[in-house]
Amino acid sequence: MNSTTPDPDAVGINTVQPTVQHTIVSNSMQFHPGQVLATPGALALMQEHGFEPLQLLTRFVHSDWGDCPNDDAALNEQALLDGSRLMGVYRLAEQSVLESMSRKERMRLPTIWLISDATASEKDDPRVRNVTTFLCPSEY
Repeated sequence: MNSTTPDPDAVGINTVQPTVQHTIVSNSMQFHPGQVLATPGALALMQEHGFEPLQLLTRFVHSDWGDCPNDDAALNEQALLDGSRLMGVYRLAEQSVLESMSRKERMRLPTIWLISDATASEKDDPRVRNVTTFLCPSEY
């Protein structure tokens, strides 16, 4: 170790690792999620099933609404134009498993909702949201 490199074993040296921050960069992002929040229940469920919140958020901001019924997906597309609420429904299972199940069967799987608030007024950009929240359906 040279004289300019601190000795991590020395008393008083902070060896705590910095928190990792993720930034989503994409030219196809359909809206900005604003502040991203998650309920403790949603975080626990994603951790239990091996899903990273960033994976689901990336899908959401790229207009992959997950397992939303067609009517709700159409409402989301309209919301990108008028600023109303956006909602994604994500089943916590591998895609190959989901493809082999009926909608009724998929509804029994562990599920995370992502909801982005409606914009405050008609003057606001409908593609810029203030808050997006991860939650379990039972927490709504």
